[in-house]
Amino acid sequence: MHPIHMNQLNINDQIEIAYTDTGRGEPLVFIHGLASYGSVWQKNISRLKDSYRCIAIDLPGNGRSSKGDFPFSMFFYAESVVQFIQRLGLNEVNLCGHSMGGQIAQIIALRYPQLVKKLILAAPAGFEFFTAHDKLLFNQMMLLGNFIYADEYHLASTIRDGFSVIPDEAEGMINELNEQLFSGKLSYYRSMVTGSINGMMNEQVYDFLPQIHCPVLVIFGEKDKLIPNKLIHHTTTEKVARQGTAQLKQGTLHLIPNCGHFVQWEKADVFNRLATDFLLK
Repeated sequence: MHPIHMNQLNINDQIEIAYTDTGRGEPLVFIHGLASYGSVWQKNISRLKDSYRCIAIDLPGNGRSSKGDFPFSMFFYAESVVQFIQRLGLNEVNLCGHSMGGQIAQIIALRYPQLVKKLILAAPAGFEFFTAHDKLLFNQMMLLGNFIYADEYHLASTIRDGFSVIPDEAEGMINELNEQLFSGKLSYYRSMVTGSINGMMNEQVYDFLPQIHCPVLVIFGEKDKLIPNKLIHHTTTEKVARQGTAQLKQGTLHLIPNCGHFVQWEKADVFNRLATDFLLK
């Protein structure tokens, strides 16, 4: 599971970003989801690097990037990614985001439209709309319940829930994430996750999706157990996917059968074909 080579880049005095940079061609920047890391894109980079310069980052507070007293908001993550892209000297990139990384990518496309040529969203957060009541209800659940990302056990169970059929390699992902995320204080990990979840709910993008003007490829697994938020919304993944995509001016949706939340991993061949066809258009 370990990447072949990890690079490090200081984007400011406080943050050093760990990333992989392989292949040649137009830059394609990958943004992982909640409590994850850049290695979740390995199955995609191994194919796409033949045609694109594939850059996969560990977001601040995640993976091998700096662990600091960060706000962990979606805007913070988005600005960090933009600073990273600019520090690499890139003027225009294709962005690919999974789950929370999808919401971050949407914010970048909204705030820096000149920077994003095309957008690929893998099971993205941001397509659900949360009312004030929804947010209050969820915050109460987080306080009262043993929250799903609270410790190593819940991280593992959530990753397994991300697959329709759990592949053998998922255990390697779980072990490596446990090693990276829990090598420090558990309190730091919890604050990062809680801040990220609050950011996803409080910095919503649904109403702004019509303002994204670049072409967007949206890919969901039909058996996604994490989107929609089952604790709050009694709807289906397909409805969320179709409603969100319909908001986009140039959105194309693909629903992959027998596939869960980690679409880029569980159905890597299908994902890579869809991404390649989309980027070539």
